[in-house]
Amino acid sequence: MSSTISAMDVSGGGATNTSKRDISQLSTSTAPYFCLERSLLQTPQQRLSKNFRNTQKLAEKHLQTIVRQSDKHLQQHRKRPLSRAQCVKALQQYSSSLSKLASKLSSLQEHDIGIIDEIHSRLIHLDEVDPANPNALLSSASTSTATSSELSSTADNSLSLQRWEEIRLQRLLVEYMYRDGCHRSAALLAKEVNIENLVDSTVYAHARTVISALEQHSCSSALHWCAAHRSNLRKLENDLEFELRSQEYIELVRKNSVAEAIAYARQHLSPHSASRLSSLVRLFGLLAFARSNALSHSDPSHPYQDLFSDERYIRLISLFQIANYRVHGLALDPQLSIFVRAGLSALKTPDCASGTTHNKRQQQKREDDEEGRGGGSVRGEEEPSERSLNQNCPVCSKQLGLVAEDLPLAFKQNSSLVCRITGRIMDVHNPPLVLPNGNAYSTEAIDAMGSVIVCPRTGDTFERSALTKAYIT
Repeated sequence: MSSTISAMDVSGGGATNTSKRDISQLSTSTAPYFCLERSLLQTPQQRLSKNFRNTQKLAEKHLQTIVRQSDKHLQQHRKRPLSRAQCVKALQQYSSSLSKLASKLSSLQEHDIGIIDEIHSRLIHLDEVDPANPNALLSSASTSTATSSELSSTADNSLSLQRWEEIRLQRLLVEYMYRDGCHRSAALLAKEVNIENLVDSTVYAHARTVISALEQHSCSSALHWCAAHRSNLRKLENDLEFELRSQEYIELVRKNSVAEAIAYARQHLSPHSASRLSSLVRLFGLLAFARSNALSHSDPSHPYQDLFSDERYIRLISLFQIANYRVHGLALDPQLSIFVRAGLSALKTPDCASGTTHNKRQQQKREDDEEGRGGGSVRGEEEPSERSLNQNCPVCSKQLGLVAEDLPLAFKQNSSLVCRITGRIMDVHNPPLVLPNGNAYSTEAIDAMGSVIVCPRTGDTFERSALTKAYIT
């Protein structure tokens, strides 16, 4: 794009908004890409909004304290005039309070500037390439009237788009590693390819701290996180804090601290009596077994056994991850998984479905072999051979076939014939040639073989004259 984005100028601590013209151009020119990159801007914007609210609360708290102190001194002065020394001491207290406030605000401002830098870098990244222009240039340059400058511009735009997509792929890989718990590898990759401002490492670092604490059966870090994001959790109607409070109550009961458990329940669980009555009834029933041997921790049939299970912490980790993603505007699934499923769905055809069936049969065959049974068919379906699967089709592969198993088929009104050798579409300019054994390949692939044609699927050899040209209607 010819226009340049100057989203926010943070030099000298100031900030200027991006012009409406630039934002409009960004949202329209990169629409196919921008709709998939919502979290790229929404996540730092959420962090910036949270910092703004914290700054506002901090300033109001300190200023209200100073106002109360000044009112107190004023009332004292009206009753009995303060001496000069007392006035100087009071002013020094005000000055000290304001200095502490200024120091804290300066620290928060530096944090805000860091987030603004991230947003600025991400806006520039989204505006680096116009996904619409390269295709237009390619179509114009393919004509016989294309000039050398147009061809050069087409090549530059193609390389620019390719480089942009490489950066996006690296971002997707870094995000996937962060979500999978490979934080060190993700940080090293982001630093190596210089995309640290394009990934939300801060969000995942904080989440890792909370998850590590939950794995150690501690809810304190998670409760502190809930307190920091209570307004967002309330808007999302998320019950993570209630589940954490319930777990701390259960731990008190586990330790036979009945008095503490009752006090804790009155303070933290009773406010949820209107919305979570059934859960509270079951939690309070746990007190009946606190000092008795009726509840055996090794008895899986006991109705209260699941409350003492360690699987509750696994569930709490899952609930926290969902809440963390929703609070920061992140997708529940990694973007890499979303992109892969979208691509597989665009490629999946009824014939590709045999690839997932093949995977099921291979698994069933291995199970039958282990049990000593013969490898029969699954659900009465015929066993597809390896050669019947398109080796160049990702959906037909054994690995991605399972991912594509539950995906819908691609919507296509007209079928496309693809050569199994070259992977190119066969059309009037590259028509299919049919071998005597019934297999068809593109003219381009046949020409590359020479005079003796070898079928790559069966190994049969034929003369070029034995081939028949097929016409696509």
